[in-house]
Amino acid sequence: MESVFSFIETRKNLRKSTPVVQMAIDRDTVSPVLFNSSATAIFENRRLSHSDELLQEMMKYSAGGVKNFAEGIKCASNLINKYHDPLKVNLVIFLSDGLGILPENKLRELCQLETNLE
Repeated sequence: MESVFSFIETRKNLRKSTPVVQMAIDRDTVSPVLFNSSATAIFENRRLSHSDELLQEMMKYSAGGVKNFAEGIKCASNLINKYHDPLKVNLVIFLSDGLGILPENKLRELCQLETNLE
């Protein structure tokens, strides 16, 4: 969770740099996906402008269990398809505790999604 906190803090600090950056970051949204044997989105497409509330919600969860990367990638792919916005930079930040087996073919499919949606 430290990396999530670091990401949100970085976005908050960048927000202060210029009004243009502030407007862009205020439009940023996030859909955190938790996965072990199954995957679920904690919440979907929420704006980062309320980052403290988002962090509080995410801190309710912890890592554990069997890592099924395929389910996490599938859930992330569904969210990308559901919320893709060609006017935004659409990002996927995939975090893991490093345990489990990563299915490279599913990861490649996820990486190709943005290209296919344009």
